[in-house]
Amino acid sequence: MSENYYTVKDAMKYLNISKPTIYTWMDKGKLQYKETSKGRIILLSDELIKEQQELLDIYNDKIETPRQIEQADNTVNTVSNSQEIILNLIEQLSKTNAELVVAAEERGKVKLLTDNILTNKEILNKLSEDSEFYKNEYFKIKYENEKITEVNKQLQGRIKTLTAESEGIKNNNKTFLGKIFKNKTRDAHTGY
Repeated sequence: MSENYYTVKDAMKYLNISKPTIYTWMDKGKLQYKETSKGRIILLSDELIKEQQELLDIYNDKIETPRQIEQADNTVNTVSNSQEIILNLIEQLSKTNAELVVAAEERGKVKLLTDNILTNKEILNKLSEDSEFYKNEYFKIKYENEKITEVNKQLQGRIKTLTAESEGIKNNNKTFLGKIFKNKTRDAHTGY
């Protein structure tokens, strides 16, 4: 198998492909080339030239008119371009798939974060409800405590009043008993 270097124009002729296809194949590594001061030269193997000629011969066997030859040339170029398009689509699909995986992972993280946020919202709602409940309970207890304090003040006032009345009664009893005792003592001395 021999290999020779050809200009882009010659490579187009021997491979029967378009100039854009030549450059695409070079960019994709399907064709090896060297940069020279006059431009690129392409390394073509006899085998590759033969394969491309066989494809052309297949189409030429079926071709009868110059128009059909032109259509066949376009078909060969289209097939080559189609392969490139398919390769590009596969590459794009791979990239898109990778992006979707990353996006799905990110969405999963976001979903987990939103789940946490929802859970936190639920906790906050529950705490708010509990807070409202305890706030109401606090005010009930505070109100009851104020009532009890008021009743306690009233009772303390009543106790003071009763204590004062009790002291008054004690004093009256002492006075009364003192009078009775004086009277008995006097009666005992006087004889009554």
